[in-house]
Amino acid sequence: MSLEDRKKALVQALKDPEEIVRGSASRALDRVEGLARIDRILGAASGGDTQNRIRAIHFLGYLNTNESVGKAISLLQDADPDIRVATIKSLQVNLPERGFIPLATCLDDPDTSVVQIALETISYYKDTKATDLILPFLASNDTDVAIVAAEALGRNGDPKAEAALINVLTQTTDPFLRARAADALGNLHPLPNLHPLPVEE
Repeated sequence: MSLEDRKKALVQALKDPEEIVRGSASRALDRVEGLARIDRILGAASGGDTQNRIRAIHFLGYLNTNESVGKAISLLQDADPDIRVATIKSLQVNLPERGFIPLATCLDDPDTSVVQIALETISYYKDTKATDLILPFLASNDTDVAIVAAEALGRNGDPKAEAALINVLTQTTDPFLRARAADALGNLHPLPNLHPLPVEE
């Protein structure tokens, strides 16, 4: 079967009576059409107008091929912070395993918007190394970064973050940061030896 055969089947599925099928077919068709134009997408992501590059980078995440992931990883070093942010967002789609370490290097980026989106993306990796990378940012002097770190720890759910989140909740003056720490505490996975809370009668 060829990409053209896939495309024909998906175009037909766009007429399916069930909305769930039409929605899935539409998303799949975007990917198949992207695969057919992968060389052009890779080229557009590499240079030219920033908005066109960002559109191409958006497609990279959905393609999830060796070439598209490799291109995305290389773009994490781009001079333009908007391109770095767009690239990190594109990696959120499939969270490629080989993207984890390059994403970790983005935590040292001089642009805080890059650091914030990197924290968010790393939190989607269900790995205790993710928690270790995120935890130091909970104490950031930049409250916005600390808030994103708290949200990331809650999303990741690793109970190893419990003590640091309790400290932020009880010791920090910023109410927004305390609120995100409280949310995160509620989202942590239970420890294996955790006893259930007593039920109030």
